[in-house]
Amino acid sequence: MIEEIKALGPSDPERFELANTAWYALDRIAHRQGADQAEAFAGLQSSYEGLRALLGPDHPRTFPLLANEGFAAADINAERGADTLKDYVTRIERERTRRQMPTDRQTFLEGSGNAYQRYAFVAAEANKVLDAFNGTELS
Repeated sequence: MIEEIKALGPSDPERFELANTAWYALDRIAHRQGADQAEAFAGLQSSYEGLRALLGPDHPRTFPLLANEGFAAADINAERGADTLKDYVTRIERERTRRQMPTDRQTFLEGSGNAYQRYAFVAAEANKVLDAFNGTELS
């Protein structure tokens, strides 16, 4: 799949989204097997950075890719995962405040709840107590 995605144009957002999904699946497999996650993690970072460069850092389409990177980082190193997921939560919260209707803000959060919880847990694991509390409070 990763090789076939290269056929998509460099300005096609789906190129990066599909690559990120594939790398995330490979990361989960590596993690469950106790294998090295370095290659998959690098792929996650690359696909996120590519989409971010294409659409801008605050474009909502980049958010799921950042969450995937944060989940993978959390498995490798709690502190790094907490930092990445904190960035994700900050971007989500910023986008939520831009929404006019309370129902839109609620709906936007519902798709992100598991990342907030993972942020809280990994921040606690990294001994970042205030971040853990913040993640719990926001979720």
